[in-house]
Amino acid sequence: MKVLLINKFLYPRGGSESYCFALADLLKAMGHQVIWFSMKDERNIPCEQSAFFADNVDFSGNQSPIQKIKGASRLIYSKENKARISALIEQEHPDVAHLNLVHRHLTFSIVDALKEHHVPMVFTMHDLIALCPNYTMLSHGSICERCSSGGYRPCIQQKCVKDSTLKSLLAALEARHIRRGHGYDQINAFIAPSQFLCDKLTASHFSTSPVIRMTNFLPLGTRYERQSDASGGFLYFGRLSHEKGVRTLVRAFAHCEETLTLAGDGEEREWIAGFLRDNGMEGRVRLVGFQNKESMGALLSSARAVIVPSEWYENCPYTIMEAMSMGKPVLGSRIGGIPELVEDGKTGLLFEPFQEKSLLEALHRFAGLTDAEYAAMADASVAAAKSKFDAQAYGERLVRLYESVEQGRSL
Repeated sequence: MKVLLINKFLYPRGGSESYCFALADLLKAMGHQVIWFSMKDERNIPCEQSAFFADNVDFSGNQSPIQKIKGASRLIYSKENKARISALIEQEHPDVAHLNLVHRHLTFSIVDALKEHHVPMVFTMHDLIALCPNYTMLSHGSICERCSSGGYRPCIQQKCVKDSTLKSLLAALEARHIRRGHGYDQINAFIAPSQFLCDKLTASHFSTSPVIRMTNFLPLGTRYERQSDASGGFLYFGRLSHEKGVRTLVRAFAHCEETLTLAGDGEEREWIAGFLRDNGMEGRVRLVGFQNKESMGALLSSARAVIVPSEWYENCPYTIMEAMSMGKPVLGSRIGGIPELVEDGKTGLLFEPFQEKSLLEALHRFAGLTDAEYAAMADASVAAAKSKFDAQAYGERLVRLYESVEQGRSL
């Protein structure tokens, strides 16, 4: 089977790209052929199909008003991208297309092209963009679901996209164009990596097509093995951004004596550094910045536990999956898809999002575990990861889905 993988970024950037690259490796290992459609970028991995790629669109950079106006319409619908992917389809004749991140940069014009060329489509929903123009269901730090039924005026009124009226307007216009044009109905099947997202999508009636829950997988070759070293204390790794709950995390650690390492970068780094300095926490809470794959692996290997204090609707965080595969219990907030991965008291502990007190209570509970209880939790984490995140099982189920949509069978 020839699979056309579509994602607007083709370089290591985030969870969607991790999924796409691992999926390509998995499909190839299963004997299938993979081709790509993406956006041009000097950071892209080498790709034989790059001549067909969409031109790079960067609406967040320093552009003149004329450049912004010229590029605005391309963020809603791009005839040029439709022509480019059509040429790729006519040359390669894929059996199925698997879409990932496509909004704004690639636009749903490519869905029209795929439909016109009778290429069946599967779409993995990595975020909430089908329900929320800014994809997070957050409005200035608070959970907001006002646009999920298909009315997007709140997004504009509240300037939900980067606190910009223009960017919020464009995002709302794109969402309105797709919804009113029944763009989501053209997709044969959607994949939701969490039951939480599956339920949200289904309840919104955003599409007449089926939504199937398939928990994300870890790459082929992942070793599901408990690490014996747990001397590194607690670990947070990921973006240092508001929705990740890092302020709540750091404030909670001001009231305990546990050690914490924060690995990652983002707009909250300066605030965190100031808080640690002002509260005399710099010796106990380390802010180590972005880490490469090797150094991040070493930090995770030596951690006692991983904390995921998110304050938005997380879908299926790779941070949790990776931690569990190494036998690292996870302390996670009870929000989004996190409770589906972390079983309270067995593979980790859950606490209420936004609440320092609840997080602090979880820290105290964890600190009170006996060595035998900790070992049991670590072993249970590995066993759960191996059961839930196995690549081969995911690949076999996905190929069956591909075959079903290709043959037009009901799901």
